Amino acid sequence: MADGPADPPIAITKVHRLTPLDTQSSSVKRRSVITSFRRESAPPSENATSAPTSKKDLASTRIDLVPKPMTSTFHMNSTTSKILPTLDHVDRHLRTSIKYKVPSTRATSHKEKRASILHRAQSMRMLQEKASFVNRRRQIFKRTRQCLLLLLATCIVAGIVLIFVFGNTNSPSPVCCAGGQPFIVTLLSGIKAVAMAIDPDGIIYIASAATNQIYVLNDTTLHVLAGTGDYGEVNGPIATAQFRYPCGIAVDRFGSVYVADRDSLDVRKIANGLVTTLLSESLSGGVVAGGFDDNMDAALANAPISVAVDLHGVVYVGYGTFIQVIQTDGSTFVLAGNMLRGYADGNGAGARFNGIRSMAVDALAKYLYVCDYYNHAIRRIEIATTNVATLLATGFYPTSGGGNVTSFMAPSGIFLVNTTLYVVDTYSNTVETFDLNGTQRNVFGNGLYGNADGLNGSFGNPVSLVVNGSGAVYVGDVGNLLLRLVIY
Repeated sequence: MADGPADPPIAITKVHRLTPLDTQSSSVKRRSVITSFRRESAPPSENATSAPTSKKDLASTRIDLVPKPMTSTFHMNSTTSKILPTLDHVDRHLRTSIKYKVPSTRATSHKEKRASILHRAQSMRMLQEKASFVNRRRQIFKRTRQCLLLLLATCIVAGIVLIFVFGNTNSPSPVCCAGGQPFIVTLLSGIKAVAMAIDPDGIIYIASAATNQIYVLNDTTLHVLAGTGDYGEVNGPIATAQFRYPCGIAVDRFGSVYVADRDSLDVRKIANGLVTTLLSESLSGGVVAGGFDDNMDAALANAPISVAVDLHGVVYVGYGTFIQVIQTDGSTFVLAGNMLRGYADGNGAGARFNGIRSMAVDALAKYLYVCDYYNHAIRRIEIATTNVATLLATGFYPTSGGGNVTSFMAPSGIFLVNTTLYVVDTYSNTVETFDLNGTQRNVFGNGLYGNADGLNGSFGNPVSLVVNGSGAVYVGDVGNLLLRLVIY
């Protein structure tokens, strides 16, 4: 080794360098590295120029491995190996925010408890009021919806009724709806409609024997056509005319109205605002002995009870026991019957009737259909030959109202629409329909005496009827003093 001054001893300082948390591991690794070297001078020897340092001298040279104190504001937590901030080096505002505040354990005062209870009660009351308000709104909405649905259903039913009642089409009457029941409605009260007629425009004429007046039903309006209401026999203007128990009525295609005025023994005509007498006491005489109902009122044997008119304007007048014809020129003749009460078919005078109540002539003026009240039968007269036949024997059947195996109980009203015959059976409290061969099609009414409306409605001694162009049936329910409507 060359001579020269000896190098000062080298002191090695071991420094711990902290590394951040490893993103891949939860543990913090610590490692020691030598980061710096420093030289420290050995104490000067007494002989500076002495020989080179011996091994003994080298042994006295030390390496200082004590780390220097950390000057960082962070320190290592030896327990969790996490770097924690030192509060002495944190800003004042941050130090305040991270202080742990211990909740107050001070006892709540009575006043505060009371305020809390009141607040809770007020909150519950508000919730209850809100729930009640919501419920009220729901109830109002529900009832409004129900009312609207009811109004809609009422409008639909009313529309159907109006279509059936006041439709003025000339379509034929429909056959009843495939087993469905008819619907009966009351239209008017306080009217004794013993006879009715309808013109081609659908206007209904009503003979009211109870008030001695003739009414007109146009749409939904009922008004007096003729008669003051007094019992009398007065011709002239319709406003001052009087009748004596009008019980039969008919109207021709020109709008002239014919009335069988029973107690005056006249046939009256209403036309051009005037009431005139068309036929007065045409036949004299009365009941001929030998009839099989000797107790029948003798006045009915020669009193006009019913009237009908055909497309030519020929008028047919039904008395109790015979039928008289009034030609358009005013001449008259007896079509069938001979004032003898009885029950017999045949031609003209050879036939017998017993209480003719209503008549209907077909559209071609070929047949005249007659309700023979006391004979409990429907009779058919061929006008050209005067032949009288009983349709009951060719297929008419008893009704559910109580008719026996061979007859009606009391046929009082009859109406013909094309090939459908409508018959009112008074004591059976029914309205029945038949084809012209005598086959029964329908029965309206449950057969019980009553005034119930609806699907299972009832009548109280009905006596008259008409059918409009839509097939709606108007019934004179005299036992209840009602005008009824049957829709089917």
